[in-house]
Amino acid sequence: MYCAENCLRYNRIGVTLVKGYGNSVQRNKAKRIIKEIYRNRKAELNQGFDIMIVVHHGMDRYIERERQILSLFQKAGIFAAGNKHSL
Repeated sequence: MYCAENCLRYNRIGVTLVKGYGNSVQRNKAKRIIKEIYRNRKAELNQGFDIMIVVHHGMDRYIERERQILSLFQKAGIFAAGNKHSL
């Protein structure tokens, strides 16, 4: 994940996959999962960031990807102060 401040009042998110990531069905499913995780958790995040998530091969189960993404958000320090989140 790459994260940079964008001087706006909202976050912008991009999702890309590594070269050779399965067929179109698998690629679209992986992107939908990441976008859904972000949509469900965006209220817990600080605003004003550009977030680019690079998806690598792995299990495309929602709970596993959510754990990975939340861990990355925590490492990047973009969770809003006072919000409790579970990994």
